[in-house]
Amino acid sequence: MVKVPHRLYLSEDEMPKQWYNLRADMKELPDPMINPGTMKPAAVEDLYPVFCEELAKQEMDNTTRYIDIPEEIQEMYKIYRPSPLIRAYNLEKALGTPAKIYYKFEGNNTSGSHKLNSAIAQAYYAKKQGKTTWFSRGCPASSLHKNHLPRAFSHSRVSVFVTQDGVAGGITKECFSKARRWVSILALA
Repeated sequence: MVKVPHRLYLSEDEMPKQWYNLRADMKELPDPMINPGTMKPAAVEDLYPVFCEELAKQEMDNTTRYIDIPEEIQEMYKIYRPSPLIRAYNLEKALGTPAKIYYKFEGNNTSGSHKLNSAIAQAYYAKKQGKTTWFSRGCPASSLHKNHLPRAFSHSRVSVFVTQDGVAGGITKECFSKARRWVSILALA
């Protein structure tokens, strides 16, 4: 048996140019998000108070398998990526599984986690839509908003508000109403 190295590294040229939308390949889709105002499945427009329009469309997309990563985002990713893909040999052995298990090590980026990956995309789409203020849930504020996002896309002023209990994993009535209040408050700022 040929053993794969513990760490696999890509060159910058080999970095993904598209995001993969898992829902496009799911045989059974998760239940739809519910609009707390109507208690009916949410439409993409229902997400506009919380997400930039492009991100709302991506969030609701169940059919597009691959979504192109804009060049500007790819360039920002190169500051701390590619990050190594690590083979979890010990976990495979402990589980007694024939599956090959890999995980990504995201400790190379300045936030120390995967959160910067989506925060950069959020800042990009916010700027593209003309937004100058946005909030992000639970991101490491010190490195995230002080070091990267205000200058992430030149000639843009981005104010970042970090929350600990924002929208995550779907819209609940409580999160949706909090997010709407925050968006309303931030719009006045």
